[in-house]
Formats: sequence, structure tokens, C-alpha cells
Amino acid sequence: MTFPAALPSLLSGLKLAAVFAVTGAVVAEYIGTDRGLGFLSELTTGQFETVVTFAAVAWLAAIGLAYFALISLAERLLLPYRHRAVKRQRRSIRR
Repeated sequence: MTFPAALPSLLSGLKLAAVFAVTGAVVAEYIGTDRGLGFLSELTTGQFETVVTFAAVAWLAAIGLAYFALISLAERLLLPYRHRAVKRQRRSIRR
């Protein structure tokens, strides 16, 4: 009985972890590798290639958002009652 009750907290934690995992990977690429989007961003910043730097950052943001969206979709499928409750609550606030 405890696992279904823990799902909202678990999925909220997974959302945060997904975004922090991308951030951690970028930091690791800054520090200790010679490939990856984090390294590309750092390298092109030093070479003043702004377009490539922004493209790398945009890809990293897209990856973080995709992870977040996948976990949000899983939350919506696993916890449909929670989504309905939020929808009802929003409707009552508008009135």
C-alpha cells in the first residue's frame, strides 16, 4: 500500500533528478572530457563562436526538457486522479 502513495513524491523527485542529471553531465564534460555538448559549449565560448555555443546550449536545454516531459507523461499516465484534481481546482479558481 505504501508504493502507490509514494508515487507523487517519487515522480516529483525524478523530474528534478532528470534536469540535474543533464546539468551534472555538462559539468563533467567541462572538467574531464574532450567530447560532448558541454565540452563543445566551453570550447566554442573560448573561440568566440557564439552561434555554435548557443546551439549547444539549446540542445542541452532541449534534452533537459525532453527528460522532464517524459517523466511528466509517465506521471500523467500513472496518476490520472491527480491530473483530474488539478484540472478541477483550476476551474474553480477561474469562477
